[in-house]
Amino acid sequence: MQNFTTILKSNEIDKIHYLLKQYQVVKPDNPYLLYFYKVNNLTISIFTSKKILVQGQGAKNFYEKLINQKKTTPNNHTNVKITDYIGCDEVGVGDYFGGLVTCAVYLKKSNENKLNQIGVCDSKKLNDAQMVHIFPKLHTVCEYECGILLPHEYNQLVKRFKNTHIVKSYLHDLTIKKLTKRLNLGKTANVVMDQFVARNAYYAYFEKISITPYEITKFETKAENKYLAVAAASIIARIFFLKQIVVLSKRVHISLLLGASNPKIIEQARTIYRDGGVKKLSQFAKIDFATTKKVV
Repeated sequence: MQNFTTILKSNEIDKIHYLLKQYQVVKPDNPYLLYFYKVNNLTISIFTSKKILVQGQGAKNFYEKLINQKKTTPNNHTNVKITDYIGCDEVGVGDYFGGLVTCAVYLKKSNENKLNQIGVCDSKKLNDAQMVHIFPKLHTVCEYECGILLPHEYNQLVKRFKNTHIVKSYLHDLTIKKLTKRLNLGKTANVVMDQFVARNAYYAYFEKISITPYEITKFETKAENKYLAVAAASIIARIFFLKQIVVLSKRVHISLLLGASNPKIIEQARTIYRDGGVKKLSQFAKIDFATTKKVV
């Protein structure tokens, strides 16, 4: 195996990610790894130290062609200029308890400063109390719709579609269509989605379930950092997800915890399971999670 490594500049990292993002795959468990791609027989790793490591036949030649390649406007609209647009995100995919919430936010360019002023930013930089404070102010700045699945509804769709990404894509599409219909935006509104799968995979999911999806203008990794509408969508989805957890907690008389691997979550799930088996557990948890195997 051939290896090639060198140190990149920040703008070179951005360029390489732009050119290779469709080949991005789940990163190996390495806290120092920024991006990881697979292109045919090559693997490309970019580290937080700004080092790039290309491994495979013709590694150096591939890097030289890549770094000298000019950015072009692809036919998947990733360079479309965004003015008024819809931003999409979801909450709940990593939590054992609770279902799934997607949100689509329509933001006019003229209102971007207002979102900044009320403190909208990447929700990972905000705590729940800050999001609760921001949430009521969003109603006056942007329009939004949410798609909300309760746990049993999520479990039914997973059973139906056999793929959690299809469930997520399906709910996003329903939410976008609901918003564009209400606002009479037609079928050509600009839509930015926080990327959870590659573009071609996203559309392949809809082919499998025989649905024509709303066209997505941009799939962006870490879109919350780049688009205020996506950041707002994340905040709104988070609030509705937390409200769902509160309702579910009251129903089962347990203060359900967020996350999936905490031993206390397993204890809570076992309490529910002992009281009503998988049937009852499916009313409160995503039973396709590996956590379930530790419970039943």
